[in-house]
Amino acid sequence: MIEILQPLELVKKNMIVKHMSGSHAYGMATPESDVDIRGVFLADPINIRTPFFKVEECTIQDEEDTKFYEGTHFMKLLLQNNPNIVESLWIDDADILFADNKGVYDLLKKNRYAFLSSKVAHTYTGYAFSQIKRHVHYNKQSNKLNELDVIFKEIFELYDGGEMNLEDIKTEFGDNFYEYFESRL
Repeated sequence: MIEILQPLELVKKNMIVKHMSGSHAYGMATPESDVDIRGVFLADPINIRTPFFKVEECTIQDEEDTKFYEGTHFMKLLLQNNPNIVESLWIDDADILFADNKGVYDLLKKNRYAFLSSKVAHTYTGYAFSQIKRHVHYNKQSNKLNELDVIFKEIFELYDGGEMNLEDIKTEFGDNFYEYFESRL
C-alpha cells in the first residue's frame, strides 16, 4: 500500500530550504514586525504523478507567517517571475535557517539569473502597485501621513515641471502605475 503523506509531513521529510523573508530579510524589521518564513520542499512522486494528491503549498498554522512551496509549483511561479518566489533566490546566507545537504537550493541560487526574463519588470511593478494600493487603504484607515503620497507628489512635480512626461512614467514605473498616475491627473 502506498503511504500518502500530509503536506506538513512532506515539508519535514523533503525540505530543500527554509529562510527568513520580508522585513527581517531586508534588514528593515522593527520590534512590531512579524516574522515571515518561506521555504521549498519536494513532494513525493504520488503527489506529482496523480491529480488526486496534489500539493502546491503548505502554510504552517503554528508559526506566525510561514509558507512552504512544493518544488514543481515553486519552479512554475519562478518562471513566471513571481516577486515572492524570485526573492527566495536572493536571500543572504545569514537569513537561511535550513538548506538541504544535497545542494538543490545552492544549485537554484547559483543559477538564479537564468530564471529572470523581461517579465520581471511587469510582475514587480504590478506587485508594487498592489502594495501602494494596500498601503493607501491602510493609511486612510489609520489617518497617518502616507509616504506613498509623498512619492506620488514628487513624481507629479517632475511631471508638472516638465522633467518627466507620461511616456517616461510608463517606461520607468510600468503600465499599472502609469494608469494609476494618469487616473489621478
